[in-house]
Amino acid sequence: MTPPNALTLLNTRPSHQALALNDLLQQHGFQVLNCPALSIVSVPLPPSALDEWTQFDKVFFISQNAVNHLIEQWQSLKGRKTFFDVHQAAYAIGQATFKAMRLQHWPVQPMMPGKAFITESLLERPELQDLSAQNCLIIKGEAGREDLASGLRQAGANVTEWVLYKRQPMPLCVEPWQAFEKAKHPVILATSLSSIEALQQALSRLKNGQAWLVLQTLIVFSDRIKTQLQYKGWRGSIYVVAEQSNQGILSAMKQIQQELSA
Repeated sequence: MTPPNALTLLNTRPSHQALALNDLLQQHGFQVLNCPALSIVSVPLPPSALDEWTQFDKVFFISQNAVNHLIEQWQSLKGRKTFFDVHQAAYAIGQATFKAMRLQHWPVQPMMPGKAFITESLLERPELQDLSAQNCLIIKGEAGREDLASGLRQAGANVTEWVLYKRQPMPLCVEPWQAFEKAKHPVILATSLSSIEALQQALSRLKNGQAWLVLQTLIVFSDRIKTQLQYKGWRGSIYVVAEQSNQGILSAMKQIQQELSA
């Protein structure tokens, strides 16, 4: 039974990425409402792109979606699984990305001890300080930050970017949102700035929806997102996960629950 004072999380992740987190949180006594703010749509690569694959020395994956969409498109274009040549190294942004790559037995490099799976930490790696004459590939979604590409170019690399997916705003999930407004302890999950912006857009036609939203407690995936939202006027408490994973979200939920109970 869910405790009467349990937190209620509005899970704004795309539907296909929400189930594992929902199960984990419910096992620990939290309530969860699905309200995907974005949908993920595939962006096709030209058939010639994968023929150029082996020219890249280092391949960087921005997200778990980047991993999954490469697998799908490679299978579609090549009729077989993705492979890495012996000279190629792979890198992950985000722990979920790292785990997805490990499951494929790709040559993904572990993060340095004491470092998070974020762009800033990745660019500190010793082997990425001098990339003269090296070809680097970034596999990503449409738009997003350019920090990784800029950092690699500053180190001397030739950088290519493959955009394999894009995010599209979803209409408001009316019934889950109405239930969320009535929750005793509402908490919102925003794994990206675009997800919370899409939710704000969806609430634009709902009276007082946006005004109420910015007063709520929020869990985000980076200090950058927290800083930008505070700059834009977010008034509720914002918690940054210690690691970008379901376990990191669970830990943040437990922290909020403990603070409410103190």
